[in-house]
Amino acid sequence: MVLVTVKWNKSSYQVDLAPELGVGAFKAQLFSLTNVPPERQKLMGKGAWAGILKDDADLTTCSINDALVVTLMGTADVIVSKPAGEVKFVEDMSAEERAKAGAELPSGLLNLGNTCYMNATVQCLRFVDGFKSLLSVHPLATQLQLLFDELDRSSAPVLPYRFLQTLRTFYPQFNEMKQGRYMQQDADEFFGALMSAITQNGMTPEFMRAIGLRMEETLTCTESAEEPVVKREEVVYKLVCNINGGAGASVVVDHLADGIKLGLEGTLEKRSDVLQRDSLWTKKQRIASLPSVLCVQFMRFFWRATPESRESAGSKCKILRAVSFTEV
Repeated sequence: MVLVTVKWNKSSYQVDLAPELGVGAFKAQLFSLTNVPPERQKLMGKGAWAGILKDDADLTTCSINDALVVTLMGTADVIVSKPAGEVKFVEDMSAEERAKAGAELPSGLLNLGNTCYMNATVQCLRFVDGFKSLLSVHPLATQLQLLFDELDRSSAPVLPYRFLQTLRTFYPQFNEMKQGRYMQQDADEFFGALMSAITQNGMTPEFMRAIGLRMEETLTCTESAEEPVVKREEVVYKLVCNINGGAGASVVVDHLADGIKLGLEGTLEKRSDVLQRDSLWTKKQRIASLPSVLCVQFMRFFWRATPESRESAGSKCKILRAVSFTEV
């Protein structure tokens, strides 16, 4: 038995080395001291053996004495510490505790009569990282926070009655009824109302990082080369993807990028100071900054003018075309 010094990182150990027991026994000793697994240990002993000690080396033939200093290189295994709190098994938890721990499927929202537009949007926003921290002091935002908290605590479907009542109070368009029943509403219009409530005092830097987009817009008058080009910056919370297509369509969109690009360019009527009348302008938008989460609206409706009708100037029509979604 020889007492050797083993240095590992900044630590130093005095180890009784029995050459006749072999390299495996020596590495096992070092593992008990340093928690470095034998397969990761690289041992160097200047004057005792050449280079890194091999597992099949015969230590009895090495020059080992009490003055030997062995250098150990290798990464230790992480020792799992004892849990700080009390360990509780799933079967011993209440329904609320299981929901908070994520041991059950997320709870949903009950439909209160044509409220699928609201339920689907709320469920999507609930799982957006950092969204809860964006909620302002607006009553609708406050009720949304309370609804999120209730969903987090519950393992059963939740009745969003208070949130819906607040929505209809501040945004009466969602209170429309027909033949004694609440009318179906548009999810994008609800999303817009919610964003309006959250950003009532302006879009904070936190909101911009999470959802906001900064757009650069260029307007060029097509009827007068003397008209100065108008450049301006706009802040929005979504991009629009036009899903043009179907029978008779001049432009068919089959990819998200193509639909978004189509929505970034177009024409509009605007006052021309040079011509002293309304004229045709081309609009081009470019994305200046992107958020962490990109919201995209699939534009399923378009405005169709009806000059032959005496009752209305036009109507909102749905774009009829099949859209396939890949598995996520």
